[in-house]
Amino acid sequence: RVALHRGYALVALSSAARNSHKCWHASAPLHHPQDTKDVANAKAIVSTLLPREGLDKVPLYGMGASSGGAFVLVAAMGSVKFAALCSQIMAAPEQLLGDYLAHCEGAAKAKAEGKPHTAQAGLEGDTKREYHPFPPTLFVHMPRDGYTATLVRENVQTLKDKGVAAKEIAVSATPLTPTYLAETCRPEISVEQSQAIFEEFKAKGLIDAKGELTQDPRAANWRDVITQSKTIPGNLHIRMQPDASGISEELNLLWAGHEIISTTTHDMLDWFESVATAAAGAASGGSKASAGAAAGGR
Repeated sequence: RVALHRGYALVALSSAARNSHKCWHASAPLHHPQDTKDVANAKAIVSTLLPREGLDKVPLYGMGASSGGAFVLVAAMGSVKFAALCSQIMAAPEQLLGDYLAHCEGAAKAKAEGKPHTAQAGLEGDTKREYHPFPPTLFVHMPRDGYTATLVRENVQTLKDKGVAAKEIAVSATPLTPTYLAETCRPEISVEQSQAIFEEFKAKGLIDAKGELTQDPRAANWRDVITQSKTIPGNLHIRMQPDASGISEELNLLWAGHEIISTTTHDMLDWFESVATAAAGAASGGSKASAGAAAGGR
């Protein structure tokens, strides 16, 4: 809704693995000219859809979370040319990113000298592989996941060292309040239910004195607390399926371990527009309408 309100056209993509894990195929054969199936599909979709809708002249931004975050990073190393991208709760393997950036430098130098691509890149038989500049990249992550946080910092530094704009936004744990679930899960969760859930969680030790969750909700017994409660109205009718219910997703977000994030959307779009302006050389005050490719997965 935020992106639409700001004038963006959105393209929501799904991975090819619809009947299994549904994650994105994000491996990147660096020296291979062929895209992965997911990258090839994404390229075909945007190449067809954007011209049809008259959007082929506006910047193309990419955003993905978890395996979707890995996907947009790999797609940028493939044939999808983003003006900028955002990877949520995921980073690229350092060696893969560093190697790609090095090959970009080699390819650019070879082109400037009028030599074959492989003369500088040193990639035997790789004449079909295109190494276009890596786009400005925003990483949105959760520091509770220490491994990803470390990798994000390394990616940001690696990109900056090669002259690529990069930034990180860290999202930390947030307290549960008496009305939080009503505010974020309406109309499914009423104010009365939200307040009762808060009190039950406090009584059972699922939140501390500050309202912060004491356990990872993916492993905690909060569902039993709700279903067995005598004080939560309509407790047996509250949807609580993992990854398929509002309350489940919101608790994951409050815990801030590994969850897709919407609260940073304004910051993401502001950053996209700032790097686009910098690339253009000056702010013109023109239209903000852009094409946005949104890839999400786990």
